[in-house]
Amino acid sequence: MIHCSMDNKELKKIVAAVDGKTFPLKVEEENESAVLEAVKELNSRINQYQLKFTNKPKEDILTMVLLTYAVDLQKAYKDGSSTSSDFESKLDEIDKVLDAAL
Repeated sequence: MIHCSMDNKELKKIVAAVDGKTFPLKVEEENESAVLEAVKELNSRINQYQLKFTNKPKEDILTMVLLTYAVDLQKAYKDGSSTSSDFESKLDEIDKVLDAAL
């Protein structure tokens, strides 16, 4: 299971479906909606790229989605709309979801 908690807080078990695959997760209850929203957006972007690039293998699609997120986060970081810890936290969440998807 993926643990999205950095301390000893109580974790809630949820199931995230990414690109048709389910992954059991343990998240802090206050982060549950953010994680599920991230999964929803991730699936939407994967679907958009799959429709646009029908001849690309799954690994290329996932890499393009990851790159899109990384660029978006980098822009937000440089624009000052996110703190360094926010940026790192979001990258960690994306990394965990994508690791599970692969």
